Amino acid sequence: MFSLYQLPFDLAENVLAGFSLLDRLEPALEGEARSTVTRDIVLTFYRKRLGHPKALYSRNRADRAVALGARPFVPATRIEAAEDDNAPES
Repeated sequence: MFSLYQLPFDLAENVLAGFSLLDRLEPALEGEARSTVTRDIVLTFYRKRLGHPKALYSRNRADRAVALGARPFVPATRIEAAEDDNAPES
């Protein structure tokens, strides 16, 4: 959506900062109060698409968070669909 509306990168960062509870149950990086794994992954792809010089920075943050066990946000409907796909047939 950021690309579709050609949002400046700084504005995309601010939009994602408004969802501070998004990763509340995920482990935070050392020295930080809360996880930002979803934001870091979204910004990695957006930075890469824009050719932004800090693309590696957010990728590094995302990789470190995932290594700690953090998982980016997945809507409940996707989880339920995945569980239905893996359910044994009757």
